[in-house]
Order: sequence, then C-alpha cells, then structure tokens
Amino acid sequence: LTIYGLVVALALLFGNPFV
Repeated sequence: LTIYGLVVALALLFGNPFV
C-alpha cells in the first residue's frame, strides 16, 4: 500500500479525482 494508492482509493470512494 502506497500513499498514491491511498489517494486513488479515496478519490474512488468520494467519486472526485483530486486534480
């Protein structure tokens, strides 16, 4: 598990890509 992976997981959960 990486920080980037965690961010992606959160993005999918919230449905908002953090860009």
